[in-house]
Amino acid sequence: MSHSEFKMLELTNISKSFTSGSAQPVPALDHFNLKLEKEDFLVVIGPNGSGKSTLLNIIAGNLMPDSGKILIDRKDFTRKQDYQRSGQISRIFQNPLSGTSSELSILDNFRLAAIRSRSKGLKIGTGTQFRNKVKDHLSILGLGLEEKIHSPAAALSGGQRQAITLLMATMDRSKILLMDEPAAALDPKTSEQVMGLADQLIKEFRLVAILITHNLRHACSFGNRLIRMEAGKIVSEYDQNAKKQLSINELQEGFV
Repeated sequence: MSHSEFKMLELTNISKSFTSGSAQPVPALDHFNLKLEKEDFLVVIGPNGSGKSTLLNIIAGNLMPDSGKILIDRKDFTRKQDYQRSGQISRIFQNPLSGTSSELSILDNFRLAAIRSRSKGLKIGTGTQFRNKVKDHLSILGLGLEEKIHSPAAALSGGQRQAITLLMATMDRSKILLMDEPAAALDPKTSEQVMGLADQLIKEFRLVAILITHNLRHACSFGNRLIRMEAGKIVSEYDQNAKKQLSINELQEGFV
């Protein structure tokens, strides 16, 4: 199988509706199709209610589609629960505090992440080799945190915690990284640092990545593909070449 034929993540005819106050179900995804190959970094934009978060929830296994199929490495994951996908998929949320446990040390947070993704014995992360691996990873940040692995996560800033969450998500080589506005709750400078780190790690570990963002500058700067969603469908799609030609103003017009 050549690289060009290989599809890392494939969604076919995915539909998902929710019943709100009215009896009529409201479609969040409407016969949605998407193929991401190895090393694709997709940026997803669109107004609130367009189905962006539902898309991530269905890929992660937090929601089950009403119909359609999800393939990862050509294996059917459509009905697998989120914990059954944790070895394949990592996820970063908007709240910097949601990715780490405040009361646990930095090292124990990494250990917990390793246990979740590998589903092995509780001895994971207790040895010197694991500690050194965590230190090496933390040194990427240039913040000196590799010398503070026994400090509680609560002592860290929001940006530091989001950066550590990114490191934990990529340390065990999960294949797919889902990011739901990971920099939206951070100040502008920290936001740029976290997004730069995400881009670096995605390239270094050759991940498939999906970024949801309302930051149109980030939408232009990051990723090799871009889609705009409305009412559970893709209404605009840009490949790498088309994306390079895009301006923030052109994207902004799409929201008006």
